[in-house]
Amino acid sequence: MKIDKLFSQGLKMAQLHSPEILTALGISGVVTTAYLTAKSTVKAVHKIRGEEAVRLYDSIEVGKPTNEQTPPDPLTKREVVELVWTEYIPPVLVGTATVGAIFGAHKASARRTAAAVAAYSLTRDAFQEYKDEVKGMVGEKKASEVEQAVVEQRVNTTPIPDQVPDDKGDTWFFDMSTARYFKHDIEAVKKAEVEVNRRLFKERYVSIKEFYSILGIWHGDTMERLGWEVPEPMELIFTPVLHQDTGVPCIGITYSYIKGL
Repeated sequence: MKIDKLFSQGLKMAQLHSPEILTALGISGVVTTAYLTAKSTVKAVHKIRGEEAVRLYDSIEVGKPTNEQTPPDPLTKREVVELVWTEYIPPVLVGTATVGAIFGAHKASARRTAAAVAAYSLTRDAFQEYKDEVKGMVGEKKASEVEQAVVEQRVNTTPIPDQVPDDKGDTWFFDMSTARYFKHDIEAVKKAEVEVNRRLFKERYVSIKEFYSILGIWHGDTMERLGWEVPEPMELIFTPVLHQDTGVPCIGITYSYIKGL
């Protein structure tokens, strides 16, 4: 029973971390394939030279001067392949397994990303319905106060980092959808909003990744699956907040909507 339980737990852990495991196998496979290929090539060269030496020995005519000896025919490409192909079986097998591991890691990561986007979309739809219900029950003003409190709570429970990559300005921003801080200029962020909607009209959909690219800020691959589609434009909602622990003013950013693409 204990062995079965350990096996089951090990299998679950392997499934949970399959992208990382397959990526590690792919990296080690590339190194191993290169090593085995070099090793096989050395053996193949020795085989070819040995065969050439045998042919040269067999072609020698006893009693005939060296300058009158007829040199043996060189090995043809087919003969070379038939002679050394078995030496390359190990690197070919390892290389094939390596390609499979890399492909498997990519497939597993793609599945996880798709699942995350689907879950995010469901959560976003449910949250939008909740916001609409709140507005209907307590009115627009109270609903705005609730949203202000939500932004303040998220900002104050998320520590401001000591430094951020791609520092573009003096104002701290907190993206409510991605839970990340970045520093930029308010006018530049507003211009990015305009640019997103311009592209949206032209290209019919724009991802959060493109929004951050316009701002010149690093973005993750997952952001490519989330964004906005026509006919509804993207609107940024700015909520000024004072971070309680540091006293640093910050602007919370909420999107009017966001969906899986």
